[in-house]
Amino acid sequence: MEQVLGVAASKAGYFYTPLALASGIGAGGGGALVDRKGPIFAMVLAGVLSFVGAILFPIWVNETWEMIVASCILGMGFGIMLGAPINMLATENTDNKGTALGTMSLFRQIGMTLGPTIYAGFIARAFLSLGDRIEKNLAEAGIDPAAVPAGEMSGLQNLEYPELVAQIQQIPVPPVRDAILSALQDAVSSGYGKLYAAAAVVSALSLVTTIALHFVRKAQAKTAVKAEN
Repeated sequence: MEQVLGVAASKAGYFYTPLALASGIGAGGGGALVDRKGPIFAMVLAGVLSFVGAILFPIWVNETWEMIVASCILGMGFGIMLGAPINMLATENTDNKGTALGTMSLFRQIGMTLGPTIYAGFIARAFLSLGDRIEKNLAEAGIDPAAVPAGEMSGLQNLEYPELVAQIQQIPVPPVRDAILSALQDAVSSGYGKLYAAAAVVSALSLVTTIALHFVRKAQAKTAVKAEN
């Protein structure tokens, strides 16, 4: 929100409110959808919404209103997926419903613990290439990277993100300042683009798994009918 979309740090957090609200609406609506259409239909819809919402970030989001639209779609998908449908599927055809729900809760907690760490890796990896991006931008601006004082670059190391941006903006030479800021923006955009692309892949895998589960359930139903006959 700050670097890619240019929103002030004091207001950036507010723009994630639509995602949280959409997730709550999706969770409630997902339960009603399960009652009417069944858990498989709800999970398929959730997978589609999650995939579309996540993939919109790297390929479409360049303005704040676009980010809000993508967040709402993504939030709706997550809200439906993590609510009633998956719990109903977990407890289907079993007498040990408590064990099934406990196992599902365990896997959900594992995902919520590992997910942020894995996704943060995309951001960290993007920043590892920041030095190469800066050299490339300086060369394109006609500035020899070796001509930039070493102290100017070393002073940017080990800074928190807001401090890093503030330090770069104090560089007195406009071409150097612009080249470094552009490299920073490219790194952030690349990191978040890959993060959301990974989320889209996970959503797509969920969708494929749900479709496969649909055919497994149909086969089991046919087998049960034949056994009864």
